[in-house]
Amino acid sequence: MPESEALLDPSPRTLRVWNLAALAATLAMVLAVFPPLEHDLEAADGYGIVSLELAFTNARTRRVLDSWASRGALDAARTSLQADFAFLLAYGAFFGGWVFSVARRFPPGRVRSFGLALFPACLLAALFDATENALCLTTLYLRETRSGDIGVALPLATSLFASAKFAILLVAGGYGLAGTVRALR
Repeated sequence: MPESEALLDPSPRTLRVWNLAALAATLAMVLAVFPPLEHDLEAADGYGIVSLELAFTNARTRRVLDSWASRGALDAARTSLQADFAFLLAYGAFFGGWVFSVARRFPPGRVRSFGLALFPACLLAALFDATENALCLTTLYLRETRSGDIGVALPLATSLFASAKFAILLVAGGYGLAGTVRALR
């Protein structure tokens, strides 16, 4: 098989190695990097980074940012968003590889086609996350440089990208889990 075709049709072993490496990177971020940052953010008022991602309105966004600012946690938010750029690569690779692996186990048809379509959707979710991170970092910058004037469009756009990301990952996770359970029977 030519090398270009091998990239499009990896062996089951190659997929397992890819998925395990991506899962290990994802878990390392979830278990080691984010908990201390989230602790700093949630210490008072319970606002984590997802609170900013899904604030939707200027008022809610300002409430989250004001809470963090009152405790000096804006740097923790910035660090969390910057670390998320590495995380989105890891989880994008994991979810994409997982649904691709699961889809290949199904016979040709709708279920398989749906899973194969989820592969690029997982990569799109990571792109949405990168956009959302950039918007959140812009929000933090504007809060610090323009006396909190972040406008209306920025929180809404951030939340729409975050919602799309979460929806795709929820569907991909459900597909991957259902397909994995089916394969284990």
